[in-house]
Amino acid sequence: MQIERFGRINISADAPEAIYDISQSVHDLFMRERQFKKAKIIIGLGTDRVIVRKESFPQLSSKELKQTIQFGIQKDLGREGEEAAVTCDFQLLGKDPAVEGNTEVLIFGADESAVSEKAGVIASEGVLPVKVIPNVLALKNLLDLLPKSVSAESVCFLDIGANRSVLTFFRKGVMDFYREIVIGGDDFTKAITGTIFHEGRAIQFTNKEALEFKFKYGYPLGFTEGHTFHGAPLTEVGAMMRPVVERLTGEIHRSVGFYKEKSGGSPVKALYLIGGGSQLKHLSQVLTERLAIPTTLIPHAKDFRISGGVKQEQAFRARYLEYGNALSLALETKADGNLLPQQYQKLHKMALVLKSLNYAVVIILLTVGILSAFNYLRLKNLQTQKKADTQRAEIVTRKVVRYDMYLKKRAELVAENARFENKIKLNPAPLRILRLVSNVLPKNLSLVSLKIGTATDIAKQAGQRVAAQAPKPQTPGKPETPKEEPILLRIEMESKPSISDIRVSVAQFMLDLSKSGYITDVKLQDEKVIEKTDELIFNLEGTLNY
Repeated sequence: MQIERFGRINISADAPEAIYDISQSVHDLFMRERQFKKAKIIIGLGTDRVIVRKESFPQLSSKELKQTIQFGIQKDLGREGEEAAVTCDFQLLGKDPAVEGNTEVLIFGADESAVSEKAGVIASEGVLPVKVIPNVLALKNLLDLLPKSVSAESVCFLDIGANRSVLTFFRKGVMDFYREIVIGGDDFTKAITGTIFHEGRAIQFTNKEALEFKFKYGYPLGFTEGHTFHGAPLTEVGAMMRPVVERLTGEIHRSVGFYKEKSGGSPVKALYLIGGGSQLKHLSQVLTERLAIPTTLIPHAKDFRISGGVKQEQAFRARYLEYGNALSLALETKADGNLLPQQYQKLHKMALVLKSLNYAVVIILLTVGILSAFNYLRLKNLQTQKKADTQRAEIVTRKVVRYDMYLKKRAELVAENARFENKIKLNPAPLRILRLVSNVLPKNLSLVSLKIGTATDIAKQAGQRVAAQAPKPQTPGKPETPKEEPILLRIEMESKPSISDIRVSVAQFMLDLSKSGYITDVKLQDEKVIEKTDELIFNLEGTLNY
């Protein structure tokens, strides 16, 4: 996972006068790091006017349970009989083993005005907090840093602040009990600044020297009388710190005893130290010896990185104990309740609606764009199809025209064929003539054309112009009857190629035609030679008798 800088900003001041300092530090942080404008801010609450405890309730609806919890927290936080405006939430823990039919519920709440004031500090910088939760509940996220064999048992965290400490107990991953101890890191510093009499002179450390001693020696263990710090024996300094250590261990011991009695004899498997005061050297060893509980510093987290480069990573690693609460808040999720006041939750809902609308607008624009592109492509396809259809239509139109011409020509041919058939029916002689010519035509001759008709008709068929004959003078008083033209038969034949005795075949053909009785006066009109192909063309003419 990725944690921006030092994770979620931990706003957990217990005193109202600390709000100004928080506001200033947040403003400076936002001015330096503009990317925090996009960060999700979770606010952690300390123990002042904050209620966190387990309770047992009978079967109630969610609405009834929320109202009951709110009424109880209002009574706990009220002053002089007045009910304070509170914000509250809860976590269902399961069946109560002590009371049949009841459900264990972890309830928590806080003074709404105090929460709104802290949330307003962040909101004034243009960022809406997404969640508000007590620090003692957020510490649950640090269980993920512990070995599973330990986190599944009863463990506790001691958060040592400057003026006070908070001891929080977890059993099977759920916050079970917490207690505030009015001893902090500053108590060790004040103890060191007391007066030490050594070798006839009074030695008193400044606050700066006391801090230097804490970081260099901590609670002095294993040092002999010869070791000194600015002329003061380490054993004497340790003696001045001993009352603070005894008070701290006494408070922890009483709290553990109370918790053990409350939880039914469940022993505490381990104690983990966080907070700035936990950096006091040898403190974990002293607590282990005096409490008989394994005590250690919270281990380093290894499954996330700090954004901002190596420098920020090193700064976090050097002060990770001090940032223990910030780290637990950085690992917090949307689940497990939220004390964010209603006005901010409504703003988040409105922002979510606006975000959804923006997404909807983007989706609509994308849809319109896709449809536009689709319609454009479809238009292009239709234009291409129209062009192809137009070309096909032109081809079909030409084919239709040709088909109409074909039908017209066919009708003409059918009509012409009908006329010929009528003629054949009326005058069967031409058919007999055609059969005669086919039967007697020599094999070495090919029929080119056969024409039957008057000389005028044959000339018209050949496309020749017929010369007009001058009318013969008529005998006065006697009308002359027009003389009918004879029906002629003209045959054109060819030989391929020229054969030496072809003329004999032509003469025999002419004789056969004359013997038939249908044709008389058969004559050879002309013959010609086609030199390129060495072919002979013969034209015969005779008169039909019918």
